[in-house]
Amino acid sequence: MAVSCFKFIDSQLEYTGMEVGMLLRALQVNSVDNRQAWFEEVRGCRRRRKGGVSRSAVAQIWSNADEYELLERRATVLRVRALIRQKGLYVVDAFR
Repeated sequence: MAVSCFKFIDSQLEYTGMEVGMLLRALQVNSVDNRQAWFEEVRGCRRRRKGGVSRSAVAQIWSNADEYELLERRATVLRVRALIRQKGLYVVDAFR
């Protein structure tokens, strides 16, 4: 959790799935708007390339209020994958 928080403070964009979960657990007491505003304010002070934040792993912090929303999304994805495999379909065939 400490590593995830330090990466957030350092305005880094790439996180593993476990790091996103840990970061959400640490930041869930703060509102989504406060998280995003703080991150963008700190990132604006750094001499880093601007933009690209919405497509990075850290963007999940702004779309989920707490870790349980992220967990529910992951469980749904895993269940759909399992059902597709169970039917013996390829992903392309499942969405036709």
